[in-house]
Amino acid sequence: MRHFINYELGILQISGKKLLGKTDKAYEISNQCNKILACCIIYYNTSILSELLAKAEAANDEVLCSQIKRFSPVAWQHINLLGNFEFRHTDNVIDIQDVTKFAVENSINTKTTESPLN
Repeated sequence: MRHFINYELGILQISGKKLLGKTDKAYEISNQCNKILACCIIYYNTSILSELLAKAEAANDEVLCSQIKRFSPVAWQHINLLGNFEFRHTDNVIDIQDVTKFAVENSINTKTTESPLN
């Protein structure tokens, strides 16, 4: 629960508290939207970490596996919450394997001890 509060505070800080709403109903909708956004970020991060871990395990890279297991899917420093976003139905799906390709190639193939997400 603490992590959702941190997300909500971060989202409010970034938005200049414009997402609060002026009525009780609007405020509640805003809170629920913030929770949905937090869940989406955590799911996205979990998908990336799972893919990285699977590839590190396939390469038998125990050091990298250990590092990946220490990452938190709750992190959101790498998520851009600024700007204008358009939400619409599209058939384009984020390819998590493509997202992790660079990190995997640069960490597993070189056997580096640095974090693959740096």
